[in-house]
Amino acid sequence: MMEPPSLSPSGSARRDKELRVLLVEDDEWLGPVLERQLVSFSASVELVQDPVSFLVGMSSTADRYDLAVVDMGLPGLSGDHLVSWMRTSVDPWIEALPILVVTGTPELARRSLGQTDNKVFLLAKPYSLAELRAAVDTLVPKQRLH
Repeated sequence: MMEPPSLSPSGSARRDKELRVLLVEDDEWLGPVLERQLVSFSASVELVQDPVSFLVGMSSTADRYDLAVVDMGLPGLSGDHLVSWMRTSVDPWIEALPILVVTGTPELARRSLGQTDNKVFLLAKPYSLAELRAAVDTLVPKQRLH
């Protein structure tokens, strides 16, 4: 028999296993803030500041993540290009990975991403901690975690 999930101080169900997140955010201030917010949800976060490091992390067979968090406005290779690369990947794990896109321009992001994928969630900046938590909980069901 399964035991009911324990509740965190915020009242949401705490995951039995650690959430593994690969975060790409080039902003030197916002990246660590978002990382700390995700860690407050008992996540293990790898923060990278450029799209190439993100692609290397995604392509590694040694690390498997439960969630990708992508800033839309990255230099050189934008967030929508990263999402497109993931969704057309020959690796079925990468192709199916839930993606949280963080953006200051949600209307533009909706147009460029098409919003047809229910495993992609747009979170508009500025956002509250509760909105971030709801987005993570929507994208990552407990049974998906390692």
